[in-house]
Amino acid sequence: MKYLFSICIIGLIGISKIGIAQSLTLWKTYPIQAVFMAMDDIGNSYLVLKDNSLLRINENGDSTGSYQSISNGNIGWVDATNPLRVLVYFPAYNSVVTLDKMLVPLSTTKLQQVLPTSTTAIAAASDGAIWIFDRVNARLKKIDALLQERVTSNDLRQELQQVPNPIALIERNRNVYLSDSTLGIYRFDRYGNFINHYTFRYINRFDVQQGNIVYLYQDSLRIWDMERVKETKFPIPTRTTELIQAYWQGDKILALYQDALIIYRLKD
Repeated sequence: MKYLFSICIIGLIGISKIGIAQSLTLWKTYPIQAVFMAMDDIGNSYLVLKDNSLLRINENGDSTGSYQSISNGNIGWVDATNPLRVLVYFPAYNSVVTLDKMLVPLSTTKLQQVLPTSTTAIAAASDGAIWIFDRVNARLKKIDALLQERVTSNDLRQELQQVPNPIALIERNRNVYLSDSTLGIYRFDRYGNFINHYTFRYINRFDVQQGNIVYLYQDSLRIWDMERVKETKFPIPTRTTELIQAYWQGDKILALYQDALIIYRLKD
């Protein structure tokens, strides 16, 4: 399986491979100015460009689709977990546009009724619903297309003694992960019940694969094995421009810099 930050196909063997791979070889470079990138389960990259358009690139680096809205404001978040239903969140209008496999809009969900203020992240649920975080009421919620709340957590002010300000929100394997850049990553079950807290700091983007939390910290891709309580670091080559995001895709690492998307291959 190829996916954003995925750790090879066979879990812990992937971690072992990272441990012995000392360098990367440059494979392809795409001069492009993007501010955000997401990936789906089949290896496509979704780049939010500086002109506020969404560009899809396949695993060979070929453009396979694009989307742009001139009436919804800037794109704030993209969840491409399901390539048949890509979610694009627009904070200015507090709305989510769902795109089909051709990146054609299927529907628009206005969140004002269930989300009083805009958020920084939403997440696709495996059942087609949407996860949101209501910071005003300090609750994690899952809503359907009719804006009915199907899951609502307890008041997190009481449960956590603080209110997270989510930078990223992800559902994986019936768990939901919410990150706050200063407080860390919070893990909930599919019913919104708090499970545990990982005190990773200064993380903007992360993913969860094969029982591991994978995230970029400084210039290293880091893999935290939740079961073994062990971290592996994998350095990403530096350039004169800032490294924005780094994703794992099989035998490749995709690194998004301010001026280019660069794809590296592992060199054993």
